[in-house]
Amino acid sequence: MTFDAHNILPEGADRVFTNVLFFRDACTIRATLDDAGFDNIRIFGGWFGESVTNSSRLLVVRAERS
Repeated sequence: MTFDAHNILPEGADRVFTNVLFFRDACTIRATLDDAGFDNIRIFGGWFGESVTNSSRLLVVRAERS
């Protein structure tokens, strides 16, 4: 997914920055963090510790690095 962010400066100039979002599933996030040396990886399907499901709209990730 891409989107453009417009920043209008005080003098009126419009600075446009194109942003790219990458979406990854919980398994891919866990594997990437594990490969990077993180431990105690926990992934939740919401801000209140909900389980991850196919209908989770966001993932909250906690991990530790020693």
